[in-house]
Amino acid sequence: MNNKWSNATLLLYISIAFIIALLFRKTIIEKNKKKKLREYIIYYFIIYIILIIFSCFRTVGQNIGGADSINYINMFENVQKPVFDIILTLKFSGNEYIFFYLLYLVRCITSDYHIMFFVLYSIIITSYIFFVHKEIHNVNDWGMLLLLILPYIMSFNIVRNCLAVSITIFAIYFLKEKKNKLFILFEVCAFLTHYTAVITLIFYFYYKIFANKLLHNKKIYIILLVISYMMTITFIPIAINLFLKSGYSGYVGSDISLFGYFAPKILLLICIYFFYDSLYKELENNNQIIYLSYFSFLCLILPMVVYLGGANRIILYFDFAIMILWINIQKIIKEKIKYNGKTIKQYIQIFSIIFVVLWIVFKIHDIGFSYGIMPYYTDLF
Repeated sequence: MNNKWSNATLLLYISIAFIIALLFRKTIIEKNKKKKLREYIIYYFIIYIILIIFSCFRTVGQNIGGADSINYINMFENVQKPVFDIILTLKFSGNEYIFFYLLYLVRCITSDYHIMFFVLYSIIITSYIFFVHKEIHNVNDWGMLLLLILPYIMSFNIVRNCLAVSITIFAIYFLKEKKNKLFILFEVCAFLTHYTAVITLIFYFYYKIFANKLLHNKKIYIILLVISYMMTITFIPIAINLFLKSGYSGYVGSDISLFGYFAPKILLLICIYFFYDSLYKELENNNQIIYLSYFSFLCLILPMVVYLGGANRIILYFDFAIMILWINIQKIIKEKIKYNGKTIKQYIQIFSIIFVVLWIVFKIHDIGFSYGIMPYYTDLF
């Protein structure tokens, strides 16, 4: 088995993306019927089964089934009961306690790494279902759910990072609902799963102190954005020095794709600027303002995380917020654009889906080899 580009695997990933998105579409339809018999739960279960089988029974080898999957299997097979060390934790060094304790508990029961994957992916997939159930209520938004395939297949390589992201999905929701104790509980769990989750802990203070003020004063935010990009040049050497002394020194100086990181964020930022009032009102009505705050925070720190390296791992935490923003912007564009007195919603929907599919293809091409997700093989047959 060789690590090589596979059109069949690309088609497989796209097909899985459409199947899951269309099943989610069906859940939204059933949920909106508000029947006593909650039939949408059946579709959630089907989604769970498809994704759990696809992830747990993938073939894992050298650069196959995820470049780091072999390492996670070795960790699992040789794991010892972890000891919590607060000093090492605060230095972002040593093993993340909750992740390794979870591996240890599973290892006490079985030596089969498929069971380890089953436990980890059950959490990841459940977080996706939770997110869609709580935040996506319009059946026309299903096209954006195709994007769920990206963090899912990225988890084949960086499952610990993606597990932490999944836990923060719950945390951000509880923060939005003003359940601060639950936010802190889930965020600490995320941090002790992967130290990069500290970025959401930092966001908590930004959200509580600055976010609301900045969202109501675009000029000040734009000034801060410019300052942030200028200060990056000054603080990069200091930040690199700090990272070199932490457990994430391997990320420093890693290859970056400026187009992949900046272009889609700048495009979204431009759309937010032009549709800001309508977007803010829409998000406010849906109780989703927190996702705009989350993205505004990302834009301020983006230059730093990109130039430090390993930005993919940080940006993952914001992907679900970005999805919410695009869904609402798409809705606003549909309402505003008309042709000969008739809306062209269907054309916008089709264009949106085509754009999303092209973006998925671009991202898979970008990470396919380095992440070891090409080609896909299964242990089932």
